Amino acid sequence: MENKKSWLDSPELCAWIDANKNEKFVFEWMLRKLKLTTIWDSEDRKPTTLVPDEPIENLVNTELEPEFVPDYL
Repeated sequence: MENKKSWLDSPELCAWIDANKNEKFVFEWMLRKLKLTTIWDSEDRKPTTLVPDEPIENLVNTELEPEFVPDYL
């Protein structure tokens, strides 16, 4: 396929995008051109973590990390 427009001319690709839009990476421009929304577009969707009952803010707090010292020093 030559360009982005011809990508969206493929019914197979459009069907795959629609079926997998919530679970696989799809370029945002493709979703917008096809007028599709995903579960990630909802206002109440927040980042989650695999650590149960641990707020994500606690996992990204760099103040608690030790200072980085390279091995060669």
